[in-house]
Amino acid sequence: MKEETASILWRRLDLEGYDACLLSPNDGGHSLEGQAIFIQDGQPCCLAYEVDCDAGWRTRAAQVDGSAMTRSLTFRRAGS
Repeated sequence: MKEETASILWRRLDLEGYDACLLSPNDGGHSLEGQAIFIQDGQPCCLAYEVDCDAGWRTRAAQVDGSAMTRSLTFRRAGS
């Protein structure tokens, strides 16, 4: 189980939607993991994301998986 630094749940005010995330320390840096659920153009969307940062908050890696409207989405970014 990861050591939790902070967590948050918030609701969009302009449209229907929620986002929840957890910030944790990891391997000399920080990890942000969360999920966003919202409506886009009248269609449901659900995205799970993870971002791995070093101690200076530079992104080492990121990924997003989920569905937006009727499409499945996957995005991966490895650090340089």
